Amino acid sequence: MRAKRTSGRFNWIEVGYWCAYGAFTTFAIAYVMEKGAAAETMGFMAANVLFFLHPLGAVGIALYALIGFIQMPVGSMLDTWVLRAYPEETFRFGRARACSTFAYAILMPVQDNLIRRFGYGMMPLVSAIFLAIAFGTALFTSDAQWRDASQKAEKKINRFSYIARLGGFLAILFGIGLANAPQIQLTALLGAGVGGNVVHQSYVMFANSIAMSPVLLFSRQIGKIPAWTRLTMASAAFVATLAGILSARSPYVLIACYLLNGLGSALYLPAMRQIMLENAPEEMQSTAQGLGDAVYSSMAGMVSSAASGMIIGAWGVHRMVAICLGLQTACALILAARMIRRRKC
Repeated sequence: MRAKRTSGRFNWIEVGYWCAYGAFTTFAIAYVMEKGAAAETMGFMAANVLFFLHPLGAVGIALYALIGFIQMPVGSMLDTWVLRAYPEETFRFGRARACSTFAYAILMPVQDNLIRRFGYGMMPLVSAIFLAIAFGTALFTSDAQWRDASQKAEKKINRFSYIARLGGFLAILFGIGLANAPQIQLTALLGAGVGGNVVHQSYVMFANSIAMSPVLLFSRQIGKIPAWTRLTMASAAFVATLAGILSARSPYVLIACYLLNGLGSALYLPAMRQIMLENAPEEMQSTAQGLGDAVYSSMAGMVSSAASGMIIGAWGVHRMVAICLGLQTACALILAARMIRRRKC
């Protein structure tokens, strides 16, 4: 009973955190588009380098940079908390994220309607409500248990040697992140490229999240597939998504493409978490998960979003998507080759 109660609290924390993210960050690009910002500006904004929040000016830049600085570490620490709380029942992580993605999917069209009716001031207001839910629930949730210090001392490891050992895996994460970042962080620009608007953006994110939920919900069954195989399948789904976006000529085709992207994301996240969990010593679990997120989302996301904005400004959305497709295809082929080689051994 206690395990179920704690699991339910984790579900609420995940829902609160990711809905707070969705209520604010997801619509930030649409906001600056309405302010007439150039593609390059939006690319740097998605990279958390620049954000012009009229009329706050420099204060807005500092606030948005602070959000980006805090956002990803909190997400990875939250996921690690769930995994550490249930080391023998890692499927509970998938269920917690399934709840958050389903809530995120429902929130997207609701937040879109709130913004259209009351303005972009609803972004920080709704985000604050969900952050309060996450924070309040976290206060009443017990911390994960750790082994005692003497046991941890037995397995001390040099952090740099650990990172070096995972160098190949981190390089693949970086490549996948480079190719995948624009289709998540620059959704409004992709929608505008096929005649869409902020309404279509909300449905794109709805499709992306609603496709993730059932896959994450059945994490126990899908988890029987080797993690590296799931990672390969995720990269293949991202390739299919980008190929669809490249050929899309209407926002409704774009929405359909994001169903595939959601499937890929739902396969990617638990696979990446599992690989890090299995290869990291206990005292480095939080570091390992944060490292994976830093490489995939933060480092790759910053580089890719900034570069994508400049490419779109110079050559258009179509050229940017084509470059991402080529890079994602290369990552998928490398992963497939590794999978085939290991099966032959």
